[in-house]
Amino acid sequence: MFKKNDSSKINNWRPITVTSVIYRTVMSHIAQCFQKLNDRCTYISPEQKGFRHLVNGCFNHTAAVNELMRHCYRSGQDFLAATLDLSNAFGSINHRLIFSTMQQMGFDNAIVTIIKDFYKGTDSVISTHRGRTKPIRIRRGVKQGCPLSPILFDIAIEPLVRYVKKKSIRYGIITSNSTTTIHSAIQAYADDIVLLSNSEEGLQRLLDVVSEFSGFSCIGVNPSKCAITSYIRQNRSRVRSAFPFSIHDEEIPHIDINEFKEYLGAPIARSHVVNLLHTDRLVEELTNKINLIFKSPLRINQKVDALKRFVIPSMDFEMLTNSFRANDMIKLDKLIRSLVNKHIKQLSTPIPFFHTSWRDGGLGIQSLHERLYAFRLKQCGEVLTSTDNHTKQLFSIWLEEEERLRNIAKADDDDVSTFLDWKVKSDGSLDQSHNGTDCIFIRAFKATRKLRLELHISEDGDIIISNADNKEKFTVHSKCVMRKIVQILYKRWHSKLVSMKMKGHTFTTLYNNKISNFYFSPSPPNVNDNLLSFTIAARCNNLPTGEVISHNNETPECRLCNKQLKDTLAHRLNNCDPKKSKYTIRHNKVVQEVMASLKKASRIQFVFHENTTISLRGAPQLPPSVRNLRPDLWFVNPANGVLNIVEVTVPYGQMDDRTDCDPQSTLKLRMEEKLQKYLPLVKAVEDAINIKVNLYVIVVSSLGAVPSSTLVSLRKLLFNNKRLAEATARKISLAAIRGSALIYWNIRMNAGEIDANGSANLGDNEVNSSDDQVIDPDDTLFTDSQFATDQTNHDVVGDVSPLGEGLIHFSTSASEYDGLNDM
Repeated sequence: MFKKNDSSKINNWRPITVTSVIYRTVMSHIAQCFQKLNDRCTYISPEQKGFRHLVNGCFNHTAAVNELMRHCYRSGQDFLAATLDLSNAFGSINHRLIFSTMQQMGFDNAIVTIIKDFYKGTDSVISTHRGRTKPIRIRRGVKQGCPLSPILFDIAIEPLVRYVKKKSIRYGIITSNSTTTIHSAIQAYADDIVLLSNSEEGLQRLLDVVSEFSGFSCIGVNPSKCAITSYIRQNRSRVRSAFPFSIHDEEIPHIDINEFKEYLGAPIARSHVVNLLHTDRLVEELTNKINLIFKSPLRINQKVDALKRFVIPSMDFEMLTNSFRANDMIKLDKLIRSLVNKHIKQLSTPIPFFHTSWRDGGLGIQSLHERLYAFRLKQCGEVLTSTDNHTKQLFSIWLEEEERLRNIAKADDDDVSTFLDWKVKSDGSLDQSHNGTDCIFIRAFKATRKLRLELHISEDGDIIISNADNKEKFTVHSKCVMRKIVQILYKRWHSKLVSMKMKGHTFTTLYNNKISNFYFSPSPPNVNDNLLSFTIAARCNNLPTGEVISHNNETPECRLCNKQLKDTLAHRLNNCDPKKSKYTIRHNKVVQEVMASLKKASRIQFVFHENTTISLRGAPQLPPSVRNLRPDLWFVNPANGVLNIVEVTVPYGQMDDRTDCDPQSTLKLRMEEKLQKYLPLVKAVEDAINIKVNLYVIVVSSLGAVPSSTLVSLRKLLFNNKRLAEATARKISLAAIRGSALIYWNIRMNAGEIDANGSANLGDNEVNSSDDQVIDPDDTLFTDSQFATDQTNHDVVGDVSPLGEGLIHFSTSASEYDGLNDM
C-alpha cells in the first residue's frame, strides 16, 4: 500500500494484511479482551495512550505537553522536549521482542503461544507487471490491518516507556503538591513519542536510552526528522537551548523559540501567540473548502449538509487543542452566511436563522465562534474528570498551581461562582490579585463568560453545565458536554429568532418539528432549489412585500383587494380576495396528497367524495343545521363500516395575540374552529344513520408547518402506518409551500399545471425505503432569471448588527412598489 512521497521508492510502500472475515472477527474479540484486561490490571503504562480503550489519547497528550510548558514557567523549571521520528516502526518491530515482552509482563504461555501461531509461517507475495515474486517470509513488523496489531505494538514498545519512566525520577519534569509527586519524561501515542526533561543533560540521557532500544528492537530513528523544543531560563528571561543534542551520533535540529513543532497534529509552542501561527494555514484551507462547496452545482440544502458533514467536523480536533483564533472563527461565520445569502439571493436573512437547529426551522449551522468556546469547556471538563487517573492527577495539580499563582479567591455559599469554585466579581471578572498563565483553565473560564454558561464539577466527579440565562442545570458525562452545550445554544438562538417579530414570527410554529423542517435535515431531500430559496425567504419574511420594503415606516395597504388591509406576507398568502381561487388550488393539492396516501395505505378501493354533502343511499336526511356542510373529503371503509371525514385547512402559521387570553398558534386555533364546525355533523350522522364516524382535521400552514396534532391524525387515518404518515406529512408540507410560492410569484396555475410543475411525486418504494427523502423531479418551477428580476428591482442599503439583531434596511421608490403590487 502506497504511503506518501515518491511512489517509485519501495521505502514509501507498506505491506497490508488481507485476511478472512473469521480471522478478523476472532482478532477483534481477542483485542477487546486485551483492552479490558488492561483496564483491570494495567500492563501498558499510562504514558502510552495509543489505541487505549476509552481514552482520548491525542488530546490528553497534546494538552499535557503544552500545559507542562506552562507548569515549568510557574515552577521555575527548564522545559526541554524531543519529538522522535521512528522509521517504519510498525513494519520493523522484532517478533521476538513482542513475545518476550508478553512473557515478562506475565501473560500466560498459552496466550503467547497463540500469538506466535498467528505470526508463524506468515509470507508476503508482491505482484508486478512481470509476475509474482516467490513467498517472502515475514519475521519483523506487526500485521497492518489486523485488529490486534495496535495492542501488540504497544506491548513491544512498552520496555522503552518503562525504562524512560525509571529515568524520569532523575531527569523528568517534576509536578507535585502536598500529597503527590509525578515525574514526566515520556509521552507516547503508539510510535509518536516525545521525551521530556528539565535539564539538557537529562534530555540527552533519555535520547541515549532510545538509541539503545532502537538497536535491539530493530526500529530505526531518523535524527534529521526529530526536533528539540526548549524553553530555558537565562538571565531572568527564557531562551532556546544551544546544547547539541544527538541520537546515533547525529545531531537533532532545534526549533526556534518563536516557532512551533507539531505533535499529534497540534503545535508545541511556548505561548498562545506562537501557537496561533499554526492556524493561518488551517484557516486558509478551510476558507478554500467552504468556497469550493458553494461554487459547486449542489442545491442549497446539499451545500449546507456538506458544510455540516465535512467541513465543521474537520475543525474539531484543532478547536479541542486550542489552535484557532476567535476572530478567525467570526470571519468564517460571516463567510458562510454571506455565501448562503448569495445562493438564495437574499441580503437580510436573520443571523439566528443560520444557527438555529434544523429541527426548529433553522439551517442548523453551528456558530464556529461559539463552537470554539464550547470546546474549551469540553477541554477543561475532560481533563478534570478523566477516566485516566494519571491525566486527572496531573491537571488537578496544575489547576492548584494556577490558583496559587493568581491568588484566586474561593467562593463561599453566598458568593457568585460561574466556574469551578472560583469567586467572581459583580462584573463577572475573576476575583484574583495576580496575573498568571494562559492555561487551559483560564481559557475555559473566559469561555463561560462568552457563552453565558457555568461549569462546575460535582463531588461525584460529574460535570455540571448551567445556563446563566435561566439557571437551568444539567449533569453530564465529559463525552456529552459538547452535545449539551450545542443544545443550549440552539435553543438560545431559536428564542432570539422568534423574538424578532417581523423576521421570526413564523418560527413559533416550527419549533421541535423535524417533519416541517426536513428540507435541511441530515438527509437532505431532492427538492427544487428555487423552492428551497423561497422557503427560506418566506419563513424569514424576507420577500419584498410592502411590510418589508417600508421596514420601520407604516406598512402600505394592499392594492389588489381594495380592503384597506396591510400588504404583509400573511395577507398575500392567505387573505387577499383576488387570489382566493389560487388558495383553493393550494388547498386541493393538499387534499390530493392525503387521498394518494390513503390509496397506498390500504388494498381496499375506497370511494372518495370531495367537497360534497354527506348522503348515504337509504339513509334519512340530516338535520338542516348540518345538512349543507361539505367536508373536503369523506369515505366509508367497507371493512368496518366506519365513515371517515377529512377536513383540511391551510392557514398562515404564527402566534395570534388578538385573543383575550395568552397568544396561541393560528394552527391550533384553526384546528379548533374546524372541530367546532364539524363535530355537530359527526354527532348528527351517528344519531341519524347509526354509523360510527371518525373526524380527522389536517392542518398545514401556508409555509409548510405541520403540527404534531396533524401527524397524529394522519397516523390514525392511514391505519397506524407511521412511516407513511410521516412521508405524507412531508408531502403536504411541500405541497403547501409550492402552492404559496406560485401564489406569491403570481404564476398562472390550475390543478393540472401544478402537477406539471413537479408535485412531490413519490412512488411506493420511495415512501417505504426512506423516512426523509422526497423526490422532486422538476428543476424548472422558477428560473434563476425570475428570482434575479424580482430580487434586484430594489436598492438595498444598511448594515448587519454584529449581535445578529440588526437587519438590512430596504429602500425603494414608489414606482417600484407599484410594480410589486401589480404582481
